[in-house]
Amino acid sequence: MVVTKHFATHGKKYRRRLIKYILNPDKTDNLKLVSDFGMSNYLDFPSHAEMVEIYNVNFSNNDKLYESRNDRQEKHQQTIHAHHLIQSFSPEDNLTPEEINRIGYETMMELTGGRFKFIVATHTDKDHVHNHILINAIDSNSDKKLIWNYALERNLRMISDRIFKMAGAKIIGKRYSYRDY
Repeated sequence: MVVTKHFATHGKKYRRRLIKYILNPDKTDNLKLVSDFGMSNYLDFPSHAEMVEIYNVNFSNNDKLYESRNDRQEKHQQTIHAHHLIQSFSPEDNLTPEEINRIGYETMMELTGGRFKFIVATHTDKDHVHNHILINAIDSNSDKKLIWNYALERNLRMISDRIFKMAGAKIIGKRYSYRDY
């Protein structure tokens, strides 16, 4: 069974702290369970602190380019700098952490169409393995922002369910039932 949650990330300092948290070496098997898309990595075997800095610089550079091209200043409280997703898997699914990381990566590639930078970090510190996914709110060309709405959330669920089913995970039937309320 797979459950996906979404959180909007406001503030660049919070984004940096979130990157530091999701890349925690104790939770990601010394960064072996981390994959990314669209990131410039100039080091062969970076440490945890170097990885946090590399990812934060990648996201920040995209922000600066977007702001310069669009010549608009948004209110700091309203600006969404990233989208944080958590994919939680049931221990009954019998999937390895590597498979779960691959599932998260494939889901994000299909959802974003390869237009947005993202990080997928698989945490194994709890009894259930789960992915933390951080998607940059600005696309790689720095001209569009990712707007999280009901349609995108529905697409995420449809893509997730299809990929999870192919991997052998259990799918939740009706997510929202009026009888449950």
